[in-house]
Amino acid sequence: MINGQFYDASIYRADPVPMALDSGVVYEAERSGAPKGLFTVGNALQVGKHWYGLGHWETNQQMQEAKAARAKEEAQAKAATHESANEGDSGPPILRRPDEKAPAQPPSKPPAQQPVPAPAPQTAKATPPPTSAPASSGGPDEYDPNRPILRRGAPAAISKEESSWPAEETPGSTGAGTKATGNKIASAEPKIEQMLAISDAAGPETRAYTFSLKPEERDADYKKMETYAQEAVSKYERVRHTDFASAQLGEADFNVFDVDLSNEPVFVLSAPATVNFGAARQTATRRRSARRAVQLNEPIPGKQQQAYVTVVGRVDLYGEVKLIFSSVTDSLHLDEIPRLQLIDVADVDGDTRGELLFEETTDNGQGYIIYRVYPDQLMQLFDTLGPED
Repeated sequence: MINGQFYDASIYRADPVPMALDSGVVYEAERSGAPKGLFTVGNALQVGKHWYGLGHWETNQQMQEAKAARAKEEAQAKAATHESANEGDSGPPILRRPDEKAPAQPPSKPPAQQPVPAPAPQTAKATPPPTSAPASSGGPDEYDPNRPILRRGAPAAISKEESSWPAEETPGSTGAGTKATGNKIASAEPKIEQMLAISDAAGPETRAYTFSLKPEERDADYKKMETYAQEAVSKYERVRHTDFASAQLGEADFNVFDVDLSNEPVFVLSAPATVNFGAARQTATRRRSARRAVQLNEPIPGKQQQAYVTVVGRVDLYGEVKLIFSSVTDSLHLDEIPRLQLIDVADVDGDTRGELLFEETTDNGQGYIIYRVYPDQLMQLFDTLGPED
């Protein structure tokens, strides 16, 4: 935000890279407003139309451990310096003329004579002399049996020692994103975690936006928001498809926030939905001797579609959960309506109020959108996929 106006960091003053990805810029990552660590940008990378920052990530726990280790090392160094200074103190200094020699030190007491043991009897078979140990390079992994070894030639030419790994463990099987199965390594898809981060040297103090609920209260509010989501999907699909039959919500992501310290929680629920389509069926009924046809849809196995729903609710003055925002789309209309997935809540403009940051997915790619929460609606502040002012 520059002079009250939001700009897309990937294009604003990108000469040669965006300002947000300058080397040395430090971001404080947050989770629901609470700081979790620092990310320092090292290099910037452009892939297509998107910019990425590569750098160093350090959690708060790692920083505390490093600080404690430095304090311990400084204390040990100070103690060692003090001890060496005490050992070298031999009294006050003595002034002498240049031709005057220092007094000779008295000879030290000779060590006590130790009895020499008798030599062991010689045997008929002489033992071979011990072999000299190989010269060490001083590295910490010099004699590590699991260290990698570089060799020339075909990969099949390996020693017996290298091929003697246990059947359930292979070199590299303990690395992140891999899983050992016998002598093969099955690659696992890496887990990517998105965290909101802010770089502002003079920003307000961070505070948590989480809102605690009792288990029974959380369950009741979740069911209410789930009902809103189910109704939103059914209404959306019924308008767009005449053969809509039913919709089933999948596993939902449910979050509760207090964005403005009003003790009026804000609920955000996002979930996928499986939409079932069916064939029209007509039934005849008699009422007052009049015959009318009623059209029903019966689900057809295999005729389904993936939909996505995000609903936002807020507790009003009467303690009721009120729906203030809903967004529904499906796999056939991502070009018109993006899929919204909540990333987190954070103070994006420094007024201590929390705003909602969503990731939006369309047929053309991904973007981000920011909403400010009001008692009865959400107001859009910025959209990276929207038109620029």
